[in-house]
Amino acid sequence: EFTELLGGVIAVTEAPGGGSLFQVELPLEPSPREEPANDSREITGSWSVPPIMTALAELTEPAHVTTHAQAPESAPRILVMEDNPDMRRFICDALCTEFRVDEAAEGQCALEVATASPPDLLVTDLMLPRLGGDRLVAALRTIPPIRDIPVLVLSAKDDAMLRARLLAGAAQDYVTKPFSAQELRARVRNLVTMKRARDDLQRELLSQSNDLAELTRNLIDNRRALQASEHRWWAI
Repeated sequence: EFTELLGGVIAVTEAPGGGSLFQVELPLEPSPREEPANDSREITGSWSVPPIMTALAELTEPAHVTTHAQAPESAPRILVMEDNPDMRRFICDALCTEFRVDEAAEGQCALEVATASPPDLLVTDLMLPRLGGDRLVAALRTIPPIRDIPVLVLSAKDDAMLRARLLAGAAQDYVTKPFSAQELRARVRNLVTMKRARDDLQRELLSQSNDLAELTRNLIDNRRALQASEHRWWAI
């Protein structure tokens, strides 16, 4: 409506990285359409194009993922999913010195990023646009490469039944807002430590399984060689 009042146009296309891209064009000079003779509406006050364009750009910013690279490359990688910019900044600032942090403002984008490059932990808000936190976690558990990623759910709802349902289903931890940076780091650290310990155990079991398979093959080959030798001896 504001775009039409200013004589501009707005178009919606698909963003290169996914999501929607809103393009707004506004004239530098007021359009004659803004002052029709039979229009009883009156617009008072002053305005300037740059602030309006800035506000619209902020409201229609396409979904994307930002990476914080303060932590070393060997640090665990955390994917933060939070649509509120201030809360997302607080979470990333609390974690980025100890962990590599990727941030996303929209659930579908976070799911695509997690699938392409699985993180060590997903920290997600419960109330999200397009794809809510509970649906995001449910979708996560259906994709084999990322279904075992631990999930920390953030919510402003202090709902015991909701907490129990999520913890019994797909989430590993549930934190009620507001929370301190120290508490968040401690919970994230615990989940990442358990995840990496589990990964190490799985690799060790896989290695032992491979060693056992190799030992079995060697025993079979040796037995066959022994049987062949016995046949040759009896043939003499």
